[in-house]
Amino acid sequence: MLAENVVVVKQFLKLKPPTFSGEMDSIKANEWLLEMEKNFRLLRCGEHQKVEIGSYLLAGVASRWWNLKRGRELGMDWAQFKVIFKEKYVPKALQNAKCAEFEQLKQMGKTVVEYDEAFTNLTEYAPHLVATDEMRARRSHQKELSEVKHWGNSTEGRQWRRKCKAKTKPTRKPGKQRWQQK
Repeated sequence: MLAENVVVVKQFLKLKPPTFSGEMDSIKANEWLLEMEKNFRLLRCGEHQKVEIGSYLLAGVASRWWNLKRGRELGMDWAQFKVIFKEKYVPKALQNAKCAEFEQLKQMGKTVVEYDEAFTNLTEYAPHLVATDEMRARRSHQKELSEVKHWGNSTEGRQWRRKCKAKTKPTRKPGKQRWQQK
C-alpha cells in the first residue's frame, strides 16, 4: 500500500502541479482546486490520496493553516477538504457576491470571447444555476436575448433601425421582391 502511494505521488509530481501559498484570492484558490482535481482524475487518485497530495502542495501560510486543521480532521476525504479549504480561502460572502455577479452578467461592452470567459469563470460560483448543459445554454441564451431586447428598445437601437430602413427600399420585380440600396 505504501509503495503504491509513493508511485502515485511521484507520478503526480511529474505533472508539475501548482502549489497554493494561502493568498486571499478566491480565483487563485479555485484555480488551484480545479488544477488539482484535473490531475487527480488523470491519475485516478483515491479520496485519501487526494487529501495527502493536496495538503503536501500547500505552502507558506496555507501549509501552516493546514497543520493546525489536520489534527482536528482525521480521516478526511477530498470533499471535506474542499469544504474546509473554501471556508478559509473562498469565503461564503465572496461566493455569494460572485454568484450575484453571475446572475447579473451582461455582454454589453464585452466581446463574445470576453463574455464567454466571464460566464465560464463565474459558473464556478453558481453551479446550481447551470447544473446541466441544457441549463447552461438556456441561461447564456436568455442573457443574450435580454440584452438584444434592451438594446433594440434603446435610443441607439431605434436610431439604427431607422438608418437601416432609410438605406434600403423594397422594389417589386415580376415574381420577385428585391431590396435595393438608396
